[in-house]
Amino acid sequence: MHYPALALALLFTIVSQPFAVAAEPAPQSPPPLQSPPPSEPLPTPEFGVYFKSKGDKVSPIPTFEAIKDQLPEPVLDAQPDWVRMYWRCWEIGFKKIQQPPASSLLVSTYIDAAFGKVTGYTYQWDTCFMMMFARYAHFQFPLIHSLDNFYARQLRSGFMCREIDGKPRIATYGHQGGYKDPAGWKNTINPPLFAWAECESFKVTGDKSRFALVLPVLEKYVEFLNRDGDPEADPKDWQAQGRRSVGTPHRLYWNTDLGSGMDDTP
Repeated sequence: MHYPALALALLFTIVSQPFAVAAEPAPQSPPPLQSPPPSEPLPTPEFGVYFKSKGDKVSPIPTFEAIKDQLPEPVLDAQPDWVRMYWRCWEIGFKKIQQPPASSLLVSTYIDAAFGKVTGYTYQWDTCFMMMFARYAHFQFPLIHSLDNFYARQLRSGFMCREIDGKPRIATYGHQGGYKDPAGWKNTINPPLFAWAECESFKVTGDKSRFALVLPVLEKYVEFLNRDGDPEADPKDWQAQGRRSVGTPHRLYWNTDLGSGMDDTP
């Protein structure tokens, strides 16, 4: 977990058919191989089947200076340093708002936790935590749509990866790095905070219509998490592995230190 995101939150409470050569006197070259017809597309990852929105790419992105006087203002006359820190956090936050490129699979403008400009990735837990303060600027800039990028990358199984970018892939990072670590699938799930972020946002926005949009996504996510899962399963079978501990008396959820968000644990 990236601490700048948590600090900000705490301030407020991804045919050919065999051909036959005609028997002719002279040798004849075979016909060229044909690509599959349009009605038979090659398989591609199926993303966002439960999210019925095209997202919200807002332009232009407002600046902190332009809307500062519309943000909540703390009354802390005895703590001027706290007030300066408060406004500085908002300033940093607005500098982190990113617009996905036109070719990106990210569907909405989003607030970036830390490394978006460097790696292109955005992070599930960090984004949920940032909603705890970003909701107070909703009527100036609706950053709750940052979560739409994860919903639009949900797989049919209900799985949602803890980090995504704008490309059609699943980030299965291992503990020692490596984008396609064979065991990296174990680290792809964060403890589910989406519903908490959505409910806290609603307390400010009063927008019930968003629940109708996100509930199908979150219900399928919970369904996935509640499946039996074995961390020692064949990596090829990773999508069938939920987070209920199979073969244990306690039937609690399992995770890894990286997946749990506690990657700084000694």
